Amino acid sequence: MITFPVLFINLSSILLICTVMLAIWRSRAKTAGHQLMVASLFMFIWAIGSFGEMAAHALPTKVVWRNFTQIGVFFTPVASLLFAIAYTGLGNTFRKNIARISYTFQGIGILLVATDHWHHLIRSRITLVRTPLYETLIVETTTLANFLISCNFFFLVAAIGLIGFHALTTTTNTRKQVSSVLFGMVIALAYSMVKVVTSERFAQLVPISGIFALSALFMLLGLLRYDLLLIPPLAREQVFKFVGEGIIIAGPDGSVLDTNPAALRMFGATIKTMEVTMRSNIPQLFEALQNQTYQSFSFYHENTYLQCDIYPIKDKRAIDVGTITIVKDNTEEKQKSDLLQYRAERDGLTGLYNRQTFIDLVELRLKENRGPMCLIFFDIDHFKLVNDQFGHMAGDIVLRSISEQTVRRLGPLDLAGRMGGEEFAIYRPHAHHDEAIAWAERLRADIANTEFTFAGTPFHSSVSIGICFSEHEGFDAVYRVADEQAYIAKAAGRNCIRYLVRN
Repeated sequence: MITFPVLFINLSSILLICTVMLAIWRSRAKTAGHQLMVASLFMFIWAIGSFGEMAAHALPTKVVWRNFTQIGVFFTPVASLLFAIAYTGLGNTFRKNIARISYTFQGIGILLVATDHWHHLIRSRITLVRTPLYETLIVETTTLANFLISCNFFFLVAAIGLIGFHALTTTTNTRKQVSSVLFGMVIALAYSMVKVVTSERFAQLVPISGIFALSALFMLLGLLRYDLLLIPPLAREQVFKFVGEGIIIAGPDGSVLDTNPAALRMFGATIKTMEVTMRSNIPQLFEALQNQTYQSFSFYHENTYLQCDIYPIKDKRAIDVGTITIVKDNTEEKQKSDLLQYRAERDGLTGLYNRQTFIDLVELRLKENRGPMCLIFFDIDHFKLVNDQFGHMAGDIVLRSISEQTVRRLGPLDLAGRMGGEEFAIYRPHAHHDEAIAWAERLRADIANTEFTFAGTPFHSSVSIGICFSEHEGFDAVYRVADEQAYIAKAAGRNCIRYLVRN
């Protein structure tokens, strides 16, 4: 008859396992929660079977309960290994295949145990032993059974190895929760090994359900105290997958080892074609990966403005082993920045460079390229009369129209700016004397022949143009001469050109 101490130990262990299963059930959707739930279920079956065997009196009944216990004995190590794989992420790619093979193999072992009374391939003899606390079965196993027992140890040792490795490589806070679960597994493994070595004499003193009480206690501690499943051990992997920035991991030769989905979207590639895409379309990025030094640069790729920050990866000996690149899509920020720069550099009405930007650009050109050039200055004749007679809206129409006609005639190296009010300036490098005058004459004629209409009333406008030709002078001197020539053109009757060639 089972005694009260044995009854208390077994019921306590079963109650603790049920508590763990309830806590895990609430967190089953979390990382590795399903696998831990399955492992706890098989532990529960193991404990129930062990308790049933102890409570039974007849030998055949005890054997039936022992056979039922084998479901937990064979499947708990496999479930523990699958939990360790899912929890640590190590070998997660092969988890489904490992599950199919392992459960099938262990299921065959359970079937052999259940049908042993027909073939006797597992047990050579079963003896009922009575102790002061309870009655237990002592089973003499065959070579095949010992092999199956060794496989159970293999699965459990592999699970403990994965958890142990993860405990060594994870963060300090996470290491506490991992170590708690690890200790619970080690208790079960140590008990099983001692049980085998002592030919189950140890089991007569300490029943398996008592060990499960300790094992379940540490698992419960890791689950509740350290919030095991609410702090996903695979957080880094999840960040890698779902972070908005692109991440590229490359080897020391610049070869792409891994990328996250965001990087693949940005470059319009797959993991297999990523390296080819960089080599052919973004050679500067591929070359930067090979340098293995911190670099930061931006570039356009298929109408997308990308910023890349490349960081070297060093091992424990501070040796460069590769790079990690953070890629950010800055297209929207670039558009906003370009718009702000455009507004800062351009005249809001005409779109030409404003006075200060025009002066800065011309002075820079003059410093970089000394040589023949001309500066064309003109202002609109009688512009105040246009504003007084038709209003400022009509004046704006004239300003925009003249600006558009000017821009249409600009060459690739020419610069045009609105210097203020109705005054404009054009810089033309390497301009030949006769060609520049003919160019200005065509512009003057186009403007004079343009008919403007405002509120149904047509009117015309014209410009007086002054040109300065020079080779070695600075902007201020050239601009002053061009302004003077425009003043002379106005004095000559307006709507004409005057120029001066300076040596």
